Parts: sequence; C-alpha cells; structure tokens
Amino acid sequence: MLFPARCSASGTARRSMKIRGVYVMNSRLPILSYQARLRLRSVVEKLFGLQMCNISRHGFRECADIARRGYEIKVIFDVGANIGQSALKYKSAFPAAQVHCFEPVTQTFAELRRTMRGYSQVYFHQLALGSADAQARVYLTGQSVTNSLVKPAQSVGEEVVPLRTIDSFTAAQAIPRIDLLKIDTEGFDQEVLSGAARMFSAGAIGFVLVEAGFHPGDARHVLFDHIRDFLIPKGFAVFGIYDQELEWSGEPRLRFANVCFINENAWDEKNRKNS
Repeated sequence: MLFPARCSASGTARRSMKIRGVYVMNSRLPILSYQARLRLRSVVEKLFGLQMCNISRHGFRECADIARRGYEIKVIFDVGANIGQSALKYKSAFPAAQVHCFEPVTQTFAELRRTMRGYSQVYFHQLALGSADAQARVYLTGQSVTNSLVKPAQSVGEEVVPLRTIDSFTAAQAIPRIDLLKIDTEGFDQEVLSGAARMFSAGAIGFVLVEAGFHPGDARHVLFDHIRDFLIPKGFAVFGIYDQELEWSGEPRLRFANVCFINENAWDEKNRKNS
C-alpha cells in the first residue's frame, strides 16, 4: 500500500523532519563548500545515529517531484483508497485538486469517509474499478490493506461489489481528464488500466502511479515489465520510482515499488504553455 507522507507542493520549502531514524533535510547549506557539507553530514550522522537525505532531489516523493516541475494537478483518482492514506497526502500536496476515492469494501469505505471528513473536493465511490462493468468478489484477508479482487491463498471472507471501468465512470460523471491516476489494488492493477482504453487513446491521463512488482513469483503485484509494456506504446515514460521494498525474506532484491509514469504528451503540453 501507499503510506502517508507529508508533501510540500512547493517541494523546496526549507524544513527538516525525523522519520524512523532518518533525518530529512531540505536545506543545502549554501555557505559551505561541497566537501565541507559532506564532512559535516558524516559527523552529524555518526554523532546522532541518523541518516540525512535531501528531499529536494528527484525520486524521494512523487507529489513533490510533480509539483516542483510545474504540472497542474486538478483531478486525482485514488484507486484502492483504503482508509485514506494516499488521499491525505494528495490533499496536502495539491489542496485545490478534486480527489476521487475508490474503495469497495464496506467497512474500509466507512473508515475512509471518517478519515477524510472535513476535506473539500473529496469524492467517495464505494466500488471497484476494472476492465468491465459487472459484479466482482473482493476477498477479505483480515487486513484491509491486503484485501483483493485476486483470490489469495487464504481469506477470511468475501464481499460482492460493483465493478466499473474508468471509461464508463468518467463518461457517466462527465470527467474529461485525470491528471494523476494512482492504482494500488493488490494484483488487479492491469485490469484497472485495461478499463481506461478510451481515456488513454484521448491522451486524457497525465500521470499513472502504480504499485508494481519486480519478482515474477509475487502474485500480489503486477510485474513492472507488464505495466511498462502496456503504458509505453500509449506515450508514457517512467517518471520516478518511489517507496522501494526489498524481499520480505531478506533477499537482496527489489520486491515492489510505486512507479510513476508520465504521459509525454503532458510534458509537451506543459512546455508549450511555458514557451
């Protein structure tokens, strides 16, 4: 799942924070030479047992990277919204944006609404998105973050939910464009993408952020290779890779990460506006 993180829309505000023993800095100490800054950082890290990171660099936070480069995010689809972890992040980064939260499971949906109570322009949809308009079964696992439309090895229950495509939903709601499409559906992500054929053909999706797998044996994540092969012919390129997780077994290889793709037509459109 995507977990909450505070993002600054400016991406360059001078601030620092401590996250799980990591001291995150966005100040470049301009009065010191590069070598002096490296020595100072080494001393501070050893003295306090911290790791210092520069969050102004590309690849640390996807919403800050998008905002820093001047892309205007007006409409966000949070597919697999769970209890609002990502929605909170997006309202912090893009407060004026419309955020459409899709969460099919009844109990989780109720908690999502409680989390986002009081936020403006947040819209709640108790349904799943996929490749067809139909009914579907969500398999419950006992932890809301791993509920899935893909049948797991073990489950504690099921819930029948409505299934819609992005194309039919956007047509019914008269939504002409999705600036940021975030998908985290525990292995159902390719189905969600397949249901947006019309929107992709129209160039009406700016960014796609999807939790992608890097291990062929991981059934809970669609392989990065498959997602890339689906999006590249539609004019997308990899914008950044975020929140990387190694194998839970401890093996030194990447298991999954949140991969952000940019529609290169959106890049061209931004350049034309700024020229």
